[in-house]
Amino acid sequence: MKTILTIIFSVVFIAIGCDTVEDPNISLEVNKLSKSWLNSFEEQVDSVQVYRPEGSKEFPTASFRKKYFFKVTGKCDLTDTTLSESGIINGNWSLQSDNVLLIYDADYKLAEILQVYQLEDDILRFTILYKREKK
Repeated sequence: MKTILTIIFSVVFIAIGCDTVEDPNISLEVNKLSKSWLNSFEEQVDSVQVYRPEGSKEFPTASFRKKYFFKVTGKCDLTDTTLSESGIINGNWSLQSDNVLLIYDADYKLAEILQVYQLEDDILRFTILYKREKK
């Protein structure tokens, strides 16, 4: 299992490097993705979710905001009360393709699949292609 993950992460880091544009066929830049992102659901249109870097703007008061923290190491912290009882998943992420992110929990079970449409320093836009049932 460790060998497979090493290969996946190696391919991810080698494959990334192109500039990103607002296009469903973008290549994700790890340095732009690697930060804490808060859901800005006020900006959401249809199924395309909008996230902003944590601390980048003043968000209106809300009872809950989903949060992703993508790390350059391939680790990912996800705060989402619809995925687990605690609401927190400390797992991993990898690229399935240039614009599709796979998010796994700590047991390497798939939690979400995201199709990214836009990644800039101040915005992350994507749709959720798959989301597992709550444990």
